Amino acid sequence: MTDKIIYCPDLIAFKGELQVKGFLDNHGNYTHGLIKTQTVARGNESLSLVRNYSCNFDNLVDLGTYEEVFENAENLAIYERVYQREFYYLDEKGETKAGLKPEKFGVFA
Repeated sequence: MTDKIIYCPDLIAFKGELQVKGFLDNHGNYTHGLIKTQTVARGNESLSLVRNYSCNFDNLVDLGTYEEVFENAENLAIYERVYQREFYYLDEKGETKAGLKPEKFGVFA
């Protein structure tokens, strides 16, 4: 099984595409049949880790496996823009500290 990072540059356009192609369930929820982990979103962009990606959507871009993303400067720039690893929190003294999320945002068991 191959896990791929799928990039959506425009979530609003993708939702429109799902609606036009009939990917809405009886409750109005978007469905697309992809097995995926949690989606990481920043603004109107998103990344998902998808297993066995074979769907053809105009508004999704297959960036490749984690290894392929990390080896390709253009895809890595997209990945790092959407999945920002650095975060800030307050420690027990109320001081702001920086933390770092894992390099990979999702994994399948």
